[in-house]
Amino acid sequence: LGWEQTRRNLLHELDSDFLFFHPTRHDWVEGTGHADKGNDVFLRAFCSLRDSGARVGLVCCSWGSNVEESKALLDDRGCESYVRWVAPLAIIPFERMCLGADIVVDQFKLGAFGGVVFKAMAVGTPILTYLDESLLSRQYSEQPPVVNCRTAEEIVEKMKTIIASSEQLADIANDSREWMIRFHSKQTTVNKQIDQFRLQPLIGLTLNTK
Repeated sequence: LGWEQTRRNLLHELDSDFLFFHPTRHDWVEGTGHADKGNDVFLRAFCSLRDSGARVGLVCCSWGSNVEESKALLDDRGCESYVRWVAPLAIIPFERMCLGADIVVDQFKLGAFGGVVFKAMAVGTPILTYLDESLLSRQYSEQPPVVNCRTAEEIVEKMKTIIASSEQLADIANDSREWMIRFHSKQTTVNKQIDQFRLQPLIGLTLNTK
């Protein structure tokens, strides 16, 4: 299916008007796994949004040490019927799911980002995550245009505003694509790698000039 039909099917199935995609590994219970993603922060916020009357749905990838704990949290809050669990997705289905979602959700503990954020921003899907801007400012002259939250309360507050404003969501999507072009386009990345090679001393290199 194309992403448009996938979106329509999921919104109907999950009794929703707004769709989150949370592909991140479920590792958040201390003493198990890596406990490095803070998934519970978002899941609690998701349930609070549903409790407040927001018709939000959620697609999660079933991987990580705490999938069962995540399902139990949703079940305890009465929100399990608004969540679809899928296997981790290869790149093309992943991109289609990003396009079908209103916003992609990553982690809320590390303050950094990796493949999930890059791949979603590349197709122009807004990101909800926690970023430590003081750390990122050492690498980028401009912060990534994500919805930056660290607590469930912050997520609920910001998402209520965004859900009510399709224009704001579209602006974030456009800004995401533009940021990727400026900071992580193929041309930019290759040039930076070439510059690093130029800066490295040529150790042990012997040229045959005969």
